[in-house]
Amino acid sequence: MPEPTLLGSIKTTTRFGSLAWSKGSGGDLNSSILAGGMLDGTVNLWKPSSLLTGASHEDALLASVQKHQNGGVSSMKFNPHSDSANLLATGGSSGQVWMISAEGGIVNTYSPSGDDTNGCNLGGEVTQVAWNSQVSHILA
Repeated sequence: MPEPTLLGSIKTTTRFGSLAWSKGSGGDLNSSILAGGMLDGTVNLWKPSSLLTGASHEDALLASVQKHQNGGVSSMKFNPHSDSANLLATGGSSGQVWMISAEGGIVNTYSPSGDDTNGCNLGGEVTQVAWNSQVSHILA
């Protein structure tokens, strides 16, 4: 088996707890997003096409969101429905769940519970998040 070829890399100040990839509209690499859930509770969003050209971390970074408190980001999933593909659900080791909307260069954070101060706090570690495959607005 041939050795894999490194196409791009990122240096971060903390380790990854989870990764998620959005295909973007029509699978176009220029509209794709690479999300990194960090062990310090930060969610970083990068533009993969910039990473392939050798851009620096700062040049490839679309946004950095610090919402998970008292623990790392342990799970993430982009919405699989094309009309909601900009939505990223994140779950943390401290029990918080957040939704991040990344559309047109604008990033907003929402809580499924409506409490945008503390998020949706489930009390225990969130190890998986999943979007419903039939109905785009249902998150488990």
